[in-house]
Amino acid sequence: MKNIDKTHKERRRKFLSLVLTTLGRESLWQSWYDLKRAGLIPMLIVVVTLSVAVNFYVGNLSLDLFNLARWQGIGIVVCLFLLVSFLLDLFASFAELKNFKDHESGHIKISALWKHVFTNPLSGIILISVMTFGITSAQDLSEYYRVHVTIWHDADLWALEASIFHLLKGSLIDVPKFWDSIYFAYWPYLMLVYCTLYRLRRLHDIAVITIAIVLCYFMTRWFAIQYPTAGPVFYKPELFHLSGTVSGAVQKWLVLYMQGGVPQNGFIPGTMGMPSLHIGITVMAACFLARHVRWTLWLSVLWICLTWLSTAMLGWHYMLDGLGGIMVAIVAVLTARGMLIIMRFPKVSTRYPKQITF
Repeated sequence: MKNIDKTHKERRRKFLSLVLTTLGRESLWQSWYDLKRAGLIPMLIVVVTLSVAVNFYVGNLSLDLFNLARWQGIGIVVCLFLLVSFLLDLFASFAELKNFKDHESGHIKISALWKHVFTNPLSGIILISVMTFGITSAQDLSEYYRVHVTIWHDADLWALEASIFHLLKGSLIDVPKFWDSIYFAYWPYLMLVYCTLYRLRRLHDIAVITIAIVLCYFMTRWFAIQYPTAGPVFYKPELFHLSGTVSGAVQKWLVLYMQGGVPQNGFIPGTMGMPSLHIGITVMAACFLARHVRWTLWLSVLWICLTWLSTAMLGWHYMLDGLGGIMVAIVAVLTARGMLIIMRFPKVSTRYPKQITF
């Protein structure tokens, strides 16, 4: 028994030593170099400028800087980034196993293999944290929307799309739980794309997509205030039977939020329909992924179509909301690129390219 305990302790010691050694593989200077190339400074300018402007605009409706729920949400997003990044490293390690096999003993050189595939997450953690903080600041506009918007324009869009919804609802594809799983895969898919670009060291694209995502959140919230629509499920609830789904529960929760029964935590959008962030950012992420992993293009097209359809089947959005979201994403990407050009931001990814195998 003592020998077994000693063996376990030795294994834990070796594993901890391996983790610490790997984490220290990149110097702090290299991490700072990556952060600069990934647009930390431009992103900070965007986040701080927009956050201050929105804070001034909404006044006392703004979320407290040190709100616990806000930082808990940011922590969850960071943990999702770490999980997806680790899974990509693990996947890459399986692909590289044959290259790290000792031909004499047949054993795998675990330490050398992990050092080869490991992606230091430090820069990514900082980038994701700043981006998510910007997203939570944009929700101050959601609070302004909740308090000040009294007239919604759903009738305009319903007049155009009523026949589409009557065709879809009650059809063979009206399976709410299936569409629920598609709809709520938004954040995992976005993080998969982000982590893939991060692993490939496409730091210039990371700079563009990170700034663009923050801009998308601010722009959609602002547009929703100018042209408020709640969404089909709130305009024609009798058409949607979503009991037992996450969407159904969240929609009830959003109604409570709009009535003042749920406090803003930096992640509650309210009942905002047009434009659709789900579609806009999904299309943007798919395009960036397809630039570097070409074979994903057709899968991404299918995924976009399913996501778009899920927003309608669950009553979150009108079909036209998706077009609005795509237009917002295009403007956001062009704005981010224009900003980087004005700042003479280098288009070089990094001097240390990282390969990825799919």
